[in-house]
Amino acid sequence: MKRSITGLLLALVLPALLSACQEGGAERGASKASRYAPTNLPPVLPTGDFTAYIDGARGHVMAVNTAAKTPISEEEAAALGPFELRPQPKGKDCKGNAEAEYDRGVLLIHGLNDTAFSMWDLGARFAKACYLVRAILLPGHGTVPGDLLNVGPRAWRDAVAKAVWSFRGEADRLVIAGFDLGAVLALDAALDLAMPPEVELDGVVLLAPAFNYDPPSFAPAAVGPAGNALWGEVFEKHSSFRYHSIAKPSIAATERLGSALLDRQAPLHVPLFMVLSAEDAVTDAEAARDWFCGQSVTPRHLLWYSRYPEAPFPACSCTIQRRDSRANQSRVCVSIRSSSCTLPSSEEGGKRSLPTAETCRRNPFSSKNGDAGGAILDLAHIALLAAPSNPRYGATAKINDCLHYSWEQETPEGQVCSGRSNGDGARYLRYGETSGGNLENYILRRLTYNPDFDHMAERMIDFLRRSN
Repeated sequence: MKRSITGLLLALVLPALLSACQEGGAERGASKASRYAPTNLPPVLPTGDFTAYIDGARGHVMAVNTAAKTPISEEEAAALGPFELRPQPKGKDCKGNAEAEYDRGVLLIHGLNDTAFSMWDLGARFAKACYLVRAILLPGHGTVPGDLLNVGPRAWRDAVAKAVWSFRGEADRLVIAGFDLGAVLALDAALDLAMPPEVELDGVVLLAPAFNYDPPSFAPAAVGPAGNALWGEVFEKHSSFRYHSIAKPSIAATERLGSALLDRQAPLHVPLFMVLSAEDAVTDAEAARDWFCGQSVTPRHLLWYSRYPEAPFPACSCTIQRRDSRANQSRVCVSIRSSSCTLPSSEEGGKRSLPTAETCRRNPFSSKNGDAGGAILDLAHIALLAAPSNPRYGATAKINDCLHYSWEQETPEGQVCSGRSNGDGARYLRYGETSGGNLENYILRRLTYNPDFDHMAERMIDFLRRSN
């Protein structure tokens, strides 16, 4: 029997598990070596029975983490592992004229060092719009960082191909959407992968594609057993949902795959939607923007977030819209949105209210008090995918991303970032990307959610609907 998983799972299960398992639990010394050595166990790959794949991948994740002496719960494995959302909107027929069970499907592919958890918010929006949603867990992810030492493009491509073929008989049309490494794999599949019979490739969505990949280098807290030759960073703390320690071979593999696609001349023949943050400190947003503007595929659309939305933008062969008007939208291929906004200071029922589309378009330094204590400077790389309401990374989540202060948490800056300081320094806290300028000029907490997520998801799905 097929499993039906809806956005209800995210709403009911995740808050409970997140309250029980907070970010950055300290690694026990006995388990450290086992987390930084590869397990050499074969990954679980998608099959035509996607429910069996989900169960198998979750079991694999739990077994490996238990062996590494950092066990995780079934709820955590369900949150970070592959998932499926079957659309059930009231009053809508999601089959349409399709021969298969659904008219549309979407495959979601997460980024390097990440897990399928990062795709939940986007998946829920696609399911609401009548898409059969499937998200995979790439080989080497969700287990231990050491597993990324022995996997690369061949295994990742194999997982994507098998996931695409799992839609045969399930959906007539398929969109492939990815973030970071996942975006590169999505484009790679759109260009080269043979689609299953009776399944039409309906579009590709690229969020912060890792064409040129250069994650920021922070001082490591320790060096794993493999030494500096294999590890760019090794942190004393870990998260089940995202690797904080970076394996150099996986970075190199991502860079090679992304660079090859950036230089490739083969044109796309399906609708293209891309999302970039100009201030991204992990991937080269300008290179991705120039690649987009050099494409001839029609239709295509770029949603460009910038701290300076009025800055000059290179010419594309269609209309650039800075105010995001829907007029003449068929001719608009670039819409520019401000990435600076403010966190409202008002509280309702003891909870801080969430940012709105209006506050996201305001200059955080325009008011008399400078909007101190909550100003968002720009969108960090990892922020694009999470909605403000995300229980782990959203605006009111308890988790603070302060890895850039990992070697100096007892300094005033580190204490303010981590929320362990109630002094006057909190007035100087800002949210944004871990760029050199931000770190030099502000006490910075890395932004982990997208205040403009609702608009991004709406624009993306509306574009795909109009393009087919």
